[in-house]
Amino acid sequence: MGVVCSSGKEETKTIKCEGCNEKFPDEEKVEMHKETCLDAQKLKLQLKSQEQSNRLSINLQGLQDDVSLLEVSPDVDRYVTMVKNSTPSQRPNFERRFFLKLKEETTTDKYQISGKWFAEYLQYVAGARKKLPSQITNSDLKLISEKPMLINSKLWSFLSKLYGFDIELPENKGLTGRKTPGNNRSRLSTSRQGSIIGRSSLSPNVFKDAKSPKGTKEFIIIPQSVSTKTPGSLSNSQDPLISKKNSNLERLGLQRGRFFEVKPVGILNTHNYCFMNAVMQSLINIPELSQYFLQQGYRQLQGYNASSYQTCHVMSTAIETYITCTKLYCNPKELKQYFSTDFDPNQQQDAHEYLIRLREKIRDEINPIIRFPEGFRDVETYWSFVSSKYTSVMDAIFCGQQTSTFRCNACLKGNNVFETFFELSLPIPLRRDLTLEECLEEYVMDEIIEEYTCESCKKSRGAVKQTTLNVLPPVLLLVLKRFQVKGRSKDKIRDFVRYPTNLDFSRYLKQTTQSGMSTQYKLDSIIAHSGSIDHGHYVCYALRDSEWYLFDDEKASKVDTDTMLSAEAYILCFRRIDL
Repeated sequence: MGVVCSSGKEETKTIKCEGCNEKFPDEEKVEMHKETCLDAQKLKLQLKSQEQSNRLSINLQGLQDDVSLLEVSPDVDRYVTMVKNSTPSQRPNFERRFFLKLKEETTTDKYQISGKWFAEYLQYVAGARKKLPSQITNSDLKLISEKPMLINSKLWSFLSKLYGFDIELPENKGLTGRKTPGNNRSRLSTSRQGSIIGRSSLSPNVFKDAKSPKGTKEFIIIPQSVSTKTPGSLSNSQDPLISKKNSNLERLGLQRGRFFEVKPVGILNTHNYCFMNAVMQSLINIPELSQYFLQQGYRQLQGYNASSYQTCHVMSTAIETYITCTKLYCNPKELKQYFSTDFDPNQQQDAHEYLIRLREKIRDEINPIIRFPEGFRDVETYWSFVSSKYTSVMDAIFCGQQTSTFRCNACLKGNNVFETFFELSLPIPLRRDLTLEECLEEYVMDEIIEEYTCESCKKSRGAVKQTTLNVLPPVLLLVLKRFQVKGRSKDKIRDFVRYPTNLDFSRYLKQTTQSGMSTQYKLDSIIAHSGSIDHGHYVCYALRDSEWYLFDDEKASKVDTDTMLSAEAYILCFRRIDL
């Protein structure tokens, strides 16, 4: 709110950045700006060592500030001494800074460390755990449920001197007594280990834990054995929830369920980025997708080249920025800049078009170029080919399969066209009190095709098109066709469509290759659009920790279920309940 100056005019209160004098409307945006402002960082470096000592209540012994700490060559013994001399409230912050520095160091020697212990440690330095970690217990790696992590020798020296350890395990050293069902070989071979080495600017906040069925916490990693564009299956033959014909989630090493807490954080909107922000909030709610990009699974592909995976990189950076955000909202500016040529931020954009573009760019980078054969004899053969060749994370999570059967009005013979889909675009029938189920019924309803030439009789007598859903993906996107273009005019269908929180798709599946898989889905997020086609606004409703939140650009607020169910839904994200 403005103040009145002596001239009688209202003057807007602004706050300056001390480094570059650029003005901002509030302190939150100034602080976000300072993180990237070189002038502000230089000004911070000019503070006297005594002033820094007073602020931190510790003598940094010649270290002027936090930034200079990350610029000097790492001295492990010095880091250990500073941590031990710090107060309990200061210690997590010190360890976090030193961890970020040491993990980026490149050393010849590497060490294995218990994934369970490491996850607890990362929770501590991220502020999610107040209790100090206990001694490093590498003996836990004898348990089949435990996975080792690889860290560089400097980070190992830092952690081992602070906490001690029971067993020291260099990279190539095995641990006796570790057994695998049906196999007496050690599971500490380097081909099955994961690594955090080489991850750039990764905050510990991304390494939240997942609870195993026994209540233990494990650090989630992408196995290094996923190393080709058509990776071999990481066998889990006893898991009834993963179909043998749709096992790409398993092949990518992606575990099911919630792996870390996704905090309700807003996203900065400086132009007309609400369409991008809403899509981001919806995608971040899919743990398998977040897991893949946080762990940069695409780097494990054969022939990886950073220049060929730009979309994957900016997506990984954006999700990391969100997960590690400690403020009310974050700013994934690299992602916005990357897509600014395709989607002008100064104009109104379509969230669905952006979602398609994002998905296709990621698929093009990950999937190999494959010659698609013709003449598949049945649905099973077609889906077996598709699921074995197209193995991107987008295919594994969102890809389903349907069949369009065209029955000629002249000879009555049917011609099957097998297709994949990544969302179902549902028509909105003109009727009152419309439900999402009715839109689905309209989608699979027989359709009269007037212009159709039969491949059998060669006659153009039209046909009847029948759509059959055969395979539903783990995450199913339903898009309501609200926007229409007729000639030069554009219009929006604003009819309210009632939608449920749980939906059984069994009645829409007439033939399926998903025998034994659940058809029950739960609503996970909604992208809603308000206003007209030319002057509208996108928001996202997402289910976080069993509660619904409204994400309206920078604002994130808790809402009740009735409020969520009253939204003008555009894209609905349903998640299979067995995931």
